[in-house]
Amino acid sequence: MLDITVKFSVEIPQLAELQQAIVFIGANIVSELQELNEAMSSIVERGGQLMSEITGIQEAINTLVANQAAGQDALAAHLTAIEEEIRQLGTAPSQADLDHLAEQVRSAAATAAKGAEDLRAMTAQVSGMVPDTPAPPA
Repeated sequence: MLDITVKFSVEIPQLAELQQAIVFIGANIVSELQELNEAMSSIVERGGQLMSEITGIQEAINTLVANQAAGQDALAAHLTAIEEEIRQLGTAPSQADLDHLAEQVRSAAATAAKGAEDLRAMTAQVSGMVPDTPAPPA
């Protein structure tokens, strides 16, 4: 038997250049994807911050509304009590009755003024939570 070994060697110079180009393009794609991932992480983080701010604003608004309702309820109760006292005075109230009634009216007015003051303060607080201009993009 005859043993014959044949070796072929084929060189394609463009193949090496093509491999280098593919490696270069792949490295650029990986780099771009890493930058994109970092940008997306930043966006997600900022979104979380914005959601927290929105939640804070919503809670402040809810408190504002609840306090306004409580103030209105207190004023309504005060005025209802004054109305009842007026009905009980009859046709000939004494000066003491009128003085007491006047004190009740002053107290109701003070309650209304305090409610309005609290409402203005809370409105300013909520307004302070919202910037006048949007934040620049990160």
